[in-house]
Parts: sequence; structure tokens; C-alpha cells
Amino acid sequence: MKHWIAIDEYQPVESVTYRLLSAVNEFHSTEDPDPDSLKLQELVKKSAKTALELEELLPVLVYVLLYNKSEFCSKAIWLLLLEQAASSTHTAVLLSWCIESSPVSEEISFVSPWKKVDELLADLERVISEAELEPFRNKRGFIRDLQNLASWLSKQPKNERSVLLKSRLRQLELGQDASFFLYGPDNRVVNTVASETVVFNTAKNCPFMVWAEVLGTIERQPLSPKEPFERSTTVSENGERRKSVVDDLWMSLERTATGMSEFVMDGDPTAETSEDFFTAFAKFMDPTRGCSIFTRVDADSNGANSKKKTDTWEDINERVRIKSKLSRTELEWSVVPLIVKANDDLRQEQLGSLLVSMFHKIFIAQNVPVWLAPYRVIATGVDRGIIEPVKNTESIARLKSQNKYTSISQYFYDTFGEPGTAGFVAAQSNFVASLAGYSVLSFVMKLHDRHNGNILLDNEGHIIQIDFGFMLGKGHFFEMSPFKLTRDYLEILGGTDSLVFQDFRKLCEQSYLALHDNYEAPTLLVRTLANHCPYDCFVGGDSTLREFEERFKPKASKEECIAFINNLIDASVDNWSTNMYDRWQRAFNDIL
Repeated sequence: MKHWIAIDEYQPVESVTYRLLSAVNEFHSTEDPDPDSLKLQELVKKSAKTALELEELLPVLVYVLLYNKSEFCSKAIWLLLLEQAASSTHTAVLLSWCIESSPVSEEISFVSPWKKVDELLADLERVISEAELEPFRNKRGFIRDLQNLASWLSKQPKNERSVLLKSRLRQLELGQDASFFLYGPDNRVVNTVASETVVFNTAKNCPFMVWAEVLGTIERQPLSPKEPFERSTTVSENGERRKSVVDDLWMSLERTATGMSEFVMDGDPTAETSEDFFTAFAKFMDPTRGCSIFTRVDADSNGANSKKKTDTWEDINERVRIKSKLSRTELEWSVVPLIVKANDDLRQEQLGSLLVSMFHKIFIAQNVPVWLAPYRVIATGVDRGIIEPVKNTESIARLKSQNKYTSISQYFYDTFGEPGTAGFVAAQSNFVASLAGYSVLSFVMKLHDRHNGNILLDNEGHIIQIDFGFMLGKGHFFEMSPFKLTRDYLEILGGTDSLVFQDFRKLCEQSYLALHDNYEAPTLLVRTLANHCPYDCFVGGDSTLREFEERFKPKASKEECIAFINNLIDASVDNWSTNMYDRWQRAFNDIL
């Protein structure tokens, strides 16, 4: 049985696992088994064929088996999950973390779980073969050791944490079963690179990013559609067709194919800049403070300091490769990072990352040439987890504070060249493709807290949004814009009257129509969790689900959807509430 499929083997939203989830929802509201329960059993069996998709939905399925009203449904799902765990130690570990991070009885006081956490974990260990039981425990133990280290580190003096962490990592025993889990089941950590480790000193806890030498296959996801998509046509005043930003985007896609700016580390030497995604991710703990990570200062011929630059992942990979003996003897060798967190609840972040991944797959399936960078978040308990770093990124706030930029257009000119140059046009194309995707996503998910510490840029010009602490039913009342479209962004687009801005509109239209046509799967996911789920994003109860579905305009025509998204764009342009929120963050939290 196949337990891991190549990520580019996209499973459509109508696939077996989602039909299983749909069937589960029917059982969710009834105490008696459906007379046609054999259909559910059949779906359970077929779901084993879509193991990757099933793996993504593990947290949802575990929640449902614990807290739905049908014991039959719980048993059917649990048998499916146990079958997968018995055949794959990787899946077994992920399932154990889903169980340990599931809502506990104190959080859902009015609902009794089908089984207690300890009982589920005991069931799980019983189905794992004797030969795989020790690797199962060792894999869990390796991540637990890293998280315990983060917890211990938070109690140490801030000025000593980096040295202490590197010393402890050098003493860490890896064994034969250590894995980072975020890059697929077929890789093994053989050495932690203590010299490249980064500590995030925050007010409440002490997450860190650890790099490691890894042997084996690193899974990756596609960032662009596979089939050509209709490109927008722009015409000049004399009637001649002018090349649009979408043309530039497609030329870039065709040139680089699988080598586009990836967010999943895979050892592929496609250059990009790194750094402050991790500062921004440190925002999960403290929304205001930037961390200097891999910053280096370039000096001019007189020795005076000029612009600060950052090491790319390729720079780090090369440094480690030169010193590593394994890199010269092993074919499948690479260096990958992992963010380790303790004393922090990542379960809502995990849900947000799952929604982004779902929208990303819809865009790919519908051949919409927008760009998203989904990243994995795994809650390994109610107060700890691991996060996949976004490759080669810097927060807008840090770019401004480090280099004294007053706008990100200045950063674009310094980094990519003046408007009209090949470098600028390519970066502008990337910016438009990513801005359109994230704008539509931001509206549908009702993402709030969109200050510049939560918005990243990579060295190819893509914009990336992170942090899902405020979404769906939880938000700030003073963020009233449908999405963030500031004067900063408009400068890069060339203003609202430019051809580039028209391309942005077209990409937003295509993105919104794709989600409108495929709203069932994300709505199903939210509906499944909205019932009794304790996450902050469901604080609105039934209204949260209803408003989420309404944002897709499921009953609207294509023409009505196009008019609707264009109205959202117009309402977002230089919106006063967005500007006020940025000013508030600047004044009170020093976020530029």
C-alpha cells in the first residue's frame, strides 16, 4: 500500500478523503448510525489510497472521532487511522501528535470525548509492530528533546541563550531515527548544525531555528500551474499589443519550471534571500521585536558600512557542505531548517496553514497563475509544535528598519533595479502574482493583524503572509479593509491606472472565481471543526461558518463574482483603516 504520494500528484477537492469528511459530517449530528453505513465503511477503505491528503487532515479526523455523536463514525475513522499507522511509522508519529494536541476535556467541558487521549495512544502503540515500536518512540523523543530544550532555554539569561543552545545541540544524541517530519517520511537527520542555529529571544518563551544535515528524499510542492493559462492582453494607445505583467510571469515560469522560488527547503541551488521570516515567526510569541539572524554588513572601499544583507539558504548550505564529510560521500545529502516552539499553542496556526495549502491546490488545479507559499505547521501538543520556515524571506518591517527604507518600492529599486529594467520587471511580476493570491486568500480567510511584521518579501519579489492568530471569527474591529493594498504596494504596481494594476485585477478575478467554484472543500473543513471547537477563530459559532461560506458567494454568477472582487479591490486601495492600523503598530509596537 502506498503511504506517501508525490505532492504534485494533486488530489482534486472531490477526492475520496473529502467525501469521507462529508460523510463524517452527516454522522456528526446524529447519535444513531446511518442505515447506509456501509457507504462510510467503503469510503474509509478507499481513503487509504490518498495517504498524503489523509495525513494533512489528521488533526481534523482526530477531532471528529473524539467529539462527534456517532460511536460508529468514531470507530470507522479510528480503524482507518490505525491501519495507516500500522503501515507507516511516519504516519503513526504524526497521528500521536494529533491525539496529544486534540482539544482536552477542560477546553470542551460540555462534551465527553469518545476515548481519552491515553486510551488512544495505547491503542496506537498496540498496532505498531514490535520492530517499529522503538523507532516510533525515538522519532517522537527526538522532537520532544528539542522542544524541552526550547522550554529550558527560556529560563536562561537572554545573553547566554545562543551559546547554551549550541552547546546542548552538540551533545544531543540523534540515533538512527531522528527526523524533522516536515519534509516527508524518507529522510533522516544525521547531524544538527549548531553553528547555524538561531535563537529568538522573546518575552514569553524561546523558540529557535535549528539546521541539520539530512540524508534522503526531501518532499517539495509545486508553486505554479502545470498547464498554460489565458494571459491578459493589454493594448497601447496606438492599438499595438503590449506585453503585460502576466506575460512576464509566464515567461519566468517557463524558464524556471520547477526551480521557482521555493518555500520548501530541498537543497536545490535556486538563489533567494533569507532571514526575517524567522523574525516574523518570532512574532507568534512577541509581535513587536525583530531578531538579527544571519545579518551581515557590506563595507564600501573605505570600510564604511552600507546596506545590510542576509545569507540565503544556499549560502548556509554551501558553508555546511564545505565542512561536512557526509556531503562528499552521500548522494541524497542536504541541509534543512526547522523552527522549534514550546509553551505556545500552534493548533490554530496549523488550521490556517491547512486552509492556505487547500487554496494553493485549488489554484494549481484551476491553472490560475498566482503564487502562494504554504508552509507546514505541526502542533505536537496543546502547547508546543514545529514549523517549516519559509525559504529566503525578510519581513517588510525589518527591511524598513534595517535599511531606513520609507517604502518597499525603495527596496525594489535597490535590489532589482529601476522600473523598466529586466530585474525590476521580473520582480514586479512575482510581486503581482503573489499579491493577487494573498489578497483573495486574506479576504476569504478574514485575516487580520496584517502589520508589516507579518508580511514577508523574498529575494525574487514575492510577497508572503504569515500568522493566523486572527482569522475567520476573530479579528480586530479597526481592520475593516477587505485586504491590505497600501500606497506602498501601489507604487510597485505603478499606480491604479497602470497596465500592471489591470493585470493585478485580472489575477484577483481568476483567483476568486477558482475559489468560488471550489468552495465546498474549505467550507466542509471549517464546518467540521466549527462544532464545539475551542480555537479562537470559532468564537463566533454558527455565524463564523455562515460568514465564511458567504465570502465565496456560492450562489452568485460569474459576472457577479467579477464585479464583487473588483469592488473589494476598490475598497482596499489605500484604505484608511489599514493605514491607521499600520500607524498604530508603528507608534505602540515599533513595527515600521
